[in-house]
Amino acid sequence: MLAENYYSAIRVIVLALKSVRAPWAIIGSANMALHGMDVVPNDLDVSTNLNSLHVITEALAKYKNGEPEIKQPLVAGFREYTEQSFLIEGVDVTFCGEYEDDVYFHTFVDGEIEELNVGGVCAPVFSLLAEMRSYRMLGREKKAKMIEEFLDRSVNVGGKRV
Repeated sequence: MLAENYYSAIRVIVLALKSVRAPWAIIGSANMALHGMDVVPNDLDVSTNLNSLHVITEALAKYKNGEPEIKQPLVAGFREYTEQSFLIEGVDVTFCGEYEDDVYFHTFVDGEIEELNVGGVCAPVFSLLAEMRSYRMLGREKKAKMIEEFLDRSVNVGGKRV
């Protein structure tokens, strides 16, 4: 479940980025909560690519909370990525700019982005299957298992989501 200020923050992001031609999608625990999972996120994580991070930062400039930080890869075999933090409606928001074949951004290339109605706006989010695979790539099996169990519970005998 998301606190009300998360919905407000997502609305601000969607409206600010509406005219920006940059791929982005909500990931992590907030994404899991938006899909109906019983988790309480500490922040709002958003995936994009490195080329788009600058444009997104300009569009959200008044919410910027510090300078971009280059981070070392979370898993061997991947490259460094850049994080930009924002404070929007009291929510810590982090945009992660990655190369297109990295842990999260490959999901855009694979076409596993969904749009959910969040407070009256359509917000791009990772599919739960893509989120689960990303957590597994990061070695975060506990979160991956939570998603897997949620998906198993939400499929009825006929194979349709309920």
